[in-house]
Amino acid sequence: MEGKIDFLCELPGDTPTPAQQVFELEGESPPPLPPVNIQYIQHEREEEDEEEEEDEEEEEEEDEEEEEGAQEADFEKREIVPDSHLPPAPSTVISTSTTSSTSQSIELPWQPCVIPQTPGKSPSRPFLRAFSPHLFSPSLLTPTDWFVFLDALNAIWRTTRTRLGLAPEDPSLHGRVISYLNLANERLFAPRALCVRVLRTPEMLAEIGFFDRGYSESDFLRSVTVLDKLHGCVMPLEVEEEREEEDDSVSVTGVGFGSGVEAVAWLKKTSAGSAMSDIEKGRARGLQQVAQAEAVKRGVQAYVEHVEEEMEVARSKAAGKMVELSGKARSRVQRSLIKELEGMKKAMVREVDGQEKKVARQMKLGEKQLADVERREGRLRAFWILVSRLPQDVL
Repeated sequence: MEGKIDFLCELPGDTPTPAQQVFELEGESPPPLPPVNIQYIQHEREEEDEEEEEDEEEEEEEDEEEEEGAQEADFEKREIVPDSHLPPAPSTVISTSTTSSTSQSIELPWQPCVIPQTPGKSPSRPFLRAFSPHLFSPSLLTPTDWFVFLDALNAIWRTTRTRLGLAPEDPSLHGRVISYLNLANERLFAPRALCVRVLRTPEMLAEIGFFDRGYSESDFLRSVTVLDKLHGCVMPLEVEEEREEEDDSVSVTGVGFGSGVEAVAWLKKTSAGSAMSDIEKGRARGLQQVAQAEAVKRGVQAYVEHVEEEMEVARSKAAGKMVELSGKARSRVQRSLIKELEGMKKAMVREVDGQEKKVARQMKLGEKQLADVERREGRLRAFWILVSRLPQDVL
C-alpha cells in the first residue's frame, strides 16, 4: 500500500484526481469520465463576458451622467457667480488647534477686519481696496488671493442694480452678491477658519464689540475719521491703491489707523435708536435754521416794500405842497423831499444789508447741519466687509 502511494506521488505527467487515486489503491480501474461539452462551456463563458461588458457599460454611463450633472451644476453656479475668480482652497484645513507634522500650531487673531465702502452717496459704490496683513499672514491667505476675491465682489456689487436691504431677511439680499459670498466662504475662507460677510454699519459695530466698550452709534457718526474711531476693535488696514474721493458724504481719512489714535466716548447711550434719534434732531435743527433764514429773508422783503411805500407817500405829500408853492419855497420843499428820501433809502440799505448777512449766516448754519446729517446717515447706511474667524464648534 505504501509503495503504491509513493509510486503515485512520483508518477510523471498529469496529477491524478482524488477519485483515481482511490481506485488505483484498491487495484481497480476508475470509471470513464463523462464527455465534456466544450460548446456549452464556451457559451457560458461568452455569457459571462457579455454580462461583464454590460456591467462595465452601465458603470461608464453612470459615470458620464454624474459628470454631466456635476458640469451642469457647476455651469449653473458659474451663471450666478464668477467662482473661477476664487483662489484655490488650501490642501489642509487650518484650525486654531495643532495640525499635521508638516504644519505648525496657528492661532488666529481675535480682532476682526472691516473694509468700508469708498466715498459716495450711491449704495452700489465699491469697497475700499485694502487688506490687513495681521489677518491674512497667519491664515495663509495672501493679499493676492484677497484682492482676487475683493475685485470680483466689487464687480458684482457695482453691477447689482437693486440696493441691499437693511435686514438679512430682505428678499433683495438673495442675489448674486449673497451667492458669491456663500461660494467664497465655502471655497476660500472656511478652509482657512475664516468667514466673510457684508453688513450695514449698526450690525458691523455690534459684531466687532463697539458697543461693549461703552460707545454708541452717535460716537461713531460724530467722528471725523470713522476708521480711527474703530481703533482697538478691528485690525489696522493697508490700502493697496488710493482712489479719488467722489464727494465728502463719507470720509475715509486716516485709513491706516494703526497710529495710536484713541477713541473717546462722548455719550453714554448705547441704544441702537439713539443715533437715529440724534440724526432726526439734527435734521430738525437744520430745517429750523433754514426756515428761520427764509423767514428773515421774507421780513427783509416786507421791510423794503414798506420803505418804498413810505417813500411814495413822502413824494405825494411833497408834490401836493409844490402845487401851491412857487419859486424859492417850491425849491425848499423839493430839496427837503430829496433829503428825506435819501435818508429813508440809506436806512433801508443799512437794514437790508444787516438782515441779508443774518440770512446768509443762518442759511449757512442750516445747510451745514443738514450736510452733517446727510454725512452721518451715509455712514449709518453704508455697508462694510467683515472678516472674522469661525467659532470653535464650527471648525
